[in-house]
Amino acid sequence: MSKNAHYCLVILFAFMLIFYGIASVEASPVVTNHYANKGCTDITRTLLYTDPPMTGEDILELQQRLVELKYNSPQNGIYDKRTAEIIRKFKTANNLSPTTEVGPLTWAQLGKDASTSPSSTNQSLGKPEHPVQMLIEVTKQRLTVFSKGKPFHSFPIAVGKQETPTPHGEFKIVSKGAWGGGFGTRWNGLNVPWGIFGIHGTNKPWSIGRYASHGCIRMLNRDVETLFPWVAIGTPVKIVNSNLKPPNKISRTFKPKSSGQLIVFVQEALKKQRFLAGLADGIYGTSTTIAVSYFQAFNNLPITGEVDPKTYDLIMAKGQ
Repeated sequence: MSKNAHYCLVILFAFMLIFYGIASVEASPVVTNHYANKGCTDITRTLLYTDPPMTGEDILELQQRLVELKYNSPQNGIYDKRTAEIIRKFKTANNLSPTTEVGPLTWAQLGKDASTSPSSTNQSLGKPEHPVQMLIEVTKQRLTVFSKGKPFHSFPIAVGKQETPTPHGEFKIVSKGAWGGGFGTRWNGLNVPWGIFGIHGTNKPWSIGRYASHGCIRMLNRDVETLFPWVAIGTPVKIVNSNLKPPNKISRTFKPKSSGQLIVFVQEALKKQRFLAGLADGIYGTSTTIAVSYFQAFNNLPITGEVDPKTYDLIMAKGQ
């Protein structure tokens, strides 16, 4: 088939997508397990010494903080007798009721020194005069706010652990609110299609500057309170996580209406080759389907609008 005939098929295919809704911009549940982190689950439960004992990552984070404060705590994620005894000792030393319960007051005391340490926030800093954009650099644990294309202010952050990484891609703020507990005092939700992710405060200020979360971006409460009025619904947020890499090969075909981190990598490769003008947001919608179709026509591949293993290999090879 000639290249002109290929292009005609692509145009026809594009009209079918638009008028018949073959590829909706709405993403279905995740179809790829490549970095399939479901997102932020900062736990806000009250911890108690029980039988059987409570377990979880919130307990491990508690134990790690106790070690930092020079207590000889186990680090096993189990609220065992030894951990309970240390909590009682910590609370007694800090004029709290000497129980084994870990609630908001205990968390606040655990983070007291960290929350009063100098942050990046200049309290006299005014609000940007123009709409802002955000750049999150995961390996630097920094969030930079841009106004009119120039850096306006930068904040230290905590990001996702290796097993629950912060996503990589181009997203938008889609929700805002005043939350509490593990999410701190403010929440700015992102439209990551494969989980719940956001930029929020924390009741664990010592975690700032670390790989510590379930994928969300943590800030000191006073920093997120500074940021909150600057950010509107629709504010662009680019997250660069160079720790995440696309797989060399795929064994299945990815189709329109799917979503995931792998789709972001495909979209970035298509953007580098000028086949895609939209965001690398992990949503396999109409624009991505048309871009894949154009790529297939340009490279004399069957025009399906789907990313099969052969199409994937060529997209990624040419998009390096």
